[in-house]
Amino acid sequence: MRKIELRDIGNYSEEQINTLLSAVVLTADRIVKEGSPVDTGRLAVSWQIGENAESGRPAPEGKYGASGIGTVVRPPKPINYQLGRETFKKKYILHNNIPYAEPVFMGTSLPPSWGGTYRSNQGLKPKHLDLLAKEISAEVDDLYRQIRGK
Repeated sequence: MRKIELRDIGNYSEEQINTLLSAVVLTADRIVKEGSPVDTGRLAVSWQIGENAESGRPAPEGKYGASGIGTVVRPPKPINYQLGRETFKKKYILHNNIPYAEPVFMGTSLPPSWGGTYRSNQGLKPKHLDLLAKEISAEVDDLYRQIRGK
């Protein structure tokens, strides 16, 4: 275990928190992309990570291929910052500006074409994002233990 002088505890703690935060941001990005249902793949490739921002254009319409566990996850799209430089003094927002992201992931703001009923060709349930959040939480616990060294 690393020995730390009392005067260095603040810097060491900040370093550990920032390391965990970087891992959490990348893990969350991967999990929501893997958990995105795929028709054209546009929903999965439109996830973005904003530092103190949640703007950014979604991917243009088109075919992007499969996503999900076992597929290649596209690299994160950072807005306003450089990946790996996350700090606990900033706010990071994982967002998707595709108009149908909210209905698909939350089951809310259903478009009129859905006739007031949640739909999923892939067996998803409303509040799918809540299930992904639980998965992220479990992985964060594991990441914390790894960074802490226990």
